[in-house]
Amino acid sequence: MVSLPEHGHCVNCDDPISSKEYFCSDDCTNEYAADVKEAKRLDRRFYALMAVSIAAIAAITYLFKFFIL
Repeated sequence: MVSLPEHGHCVNCDDPISSKEYFCSDDCTNEYAADVKEAKRLDRRFYALMAVSIAAIAAITYLFKFFIL
C-alpha cells in the first residue's frame, strides 16, 4: 500500500494542500468569505421573515379574539 504524505484539503475547493493551511489560494479564500457573507445575509433575512410572520399571526389572533368576544 502506498502511503500519502500528511496533507489536508482546501476548505473551499477540496484540493489537497499542506496540512497547516486552510485554503489553496487567495481566490479560494475570497470565494469562501463571499459565500459565508451571503449565507449570513440569507440567515438574517430568514429570521426577520419569521419574526414578522409570528408577529402577524399574534396580531391576527388578538384581533379575532377582540372582535369576536
